[in-house]
Amino acid sequence: MRCALNRDLLAEALGTVVSIVPSRSTYPVFHNILLEIEQGRLAITGADGDNVVRQEVKLEGKSEDGSVLVDGRRLTELVRMSNAETVTLKTTESKVAFESGRMKAELVQLAPEQFPELPKLPQEIQFEFPLTTLFEMYDICSFAVSRDDSRPVMTAINWEVGKSESRMVATDAVRLAFVSRKVKVPVKTKLLLAPKAVNILPRGEEKVQVYADQKMVGFRLENTTVISRTIEGPYPDYERVIPKNMPAKAVVSRESLAGALRRAMVMANPVSKQISIEFTAKSMIIRAKSEETGDSEEELDCSYKGEELTVGFNGGFLLDILNHIGTEELTIELSTPMSPVMVKPVSEEQNGEELFIMMPVRLD
Repeated sequence: MRCALNRDLLAEALGTVVSIVPSRSTYPVFHNILLEIEQGRLAITGADGDNVVRQEVKLEGKSEDGSVLVDGRRLTELVRMSNAETVTLKTTESKVAFESGRMKAELVQLAPEQFPELPKLPQEIQFEFPLTTLFEMYDICSFAVSRDDSRPVMTAINWEVGKSESRMVATDAVRLAFVSRKVKVPVKTKLLLAPKAVNILPRGEEKVQVYADQKMVGFRLENTTVISRTIEGPYPDYERVIPKNMPAKAVVSRESLAGALRRAMVMANPVSKQISIEFTAKSMIIRAKSEETGDSEEELDCSYKGEELTVGFNGGFLLDILNHIGTEELTIELSTPMSPVMVKPVSEEQNGEELFIMMPVRLD
């Protein structure tokens, strides 16, 4: 196997693949990536047991076909740190020779046969989806997925594809993020995605081809293929959690509220991050109190309709929600001090809907 190619092009391709290489694994072979050259194209493949990513690069000039297994992170670091425009890779009997400018290195190689058999793209369901919309929805809701592996279904993003609307939902049982967009797709399906499967996709292309069955989902771009194991359901009935006809509603500047929350967090308990918000006819009063640091209070102008309420929040969680709202103003809809709170952007957006649900905390 032999090839020479542009350093930046190779670094970009390696970066995509190495992003799923685990730093620790019970299967050391996953620390390696598979390099394959065939008919003037270099294919780079990495896997972690649940996800596979394959990146292809067109080679200019002469190359020799072949395949090799090599330490992915080490090769990536060599490429990134090289100071020449071109990188040359060549296999010897037991090593991969690396050359860039006046720098040379040899990496230990493994037989390609040691790499696990890679899954094929599922064929049961196939459709095309706007890539910018996929990322837009993912970016809005992915922060709310659970990090608790004891409940695997909560670590998934629930992606519902319909013939005229697509939805994504994520929840960790304390907060929930929901986003929908009007997209015409000729199929109807529901997929529980591992966030990594979307996160490792390169951005910039217009469309992505999606392949799925009951156990796997695949994404194909021009030079990138990602295949991921879907997470077993069923997903919680999120529609039951979304409140209807909330009796109290506040409209406030997103930037002003976010700034007030950041200042309150300085004085809040660093573990519980508890803050309180008092809703009155013309203002919101944000308070924080901690025996170790003291207390703070800040008043913000707002428009509020409903009975005056004081509600406790995890300030960090509420700030996470605000950071995923892109409008100048937002609404906070409430019922009682211990009922779910709904936060929505104030927007004339006609292409879909966004909303966030958060459980309040009991004030000390």
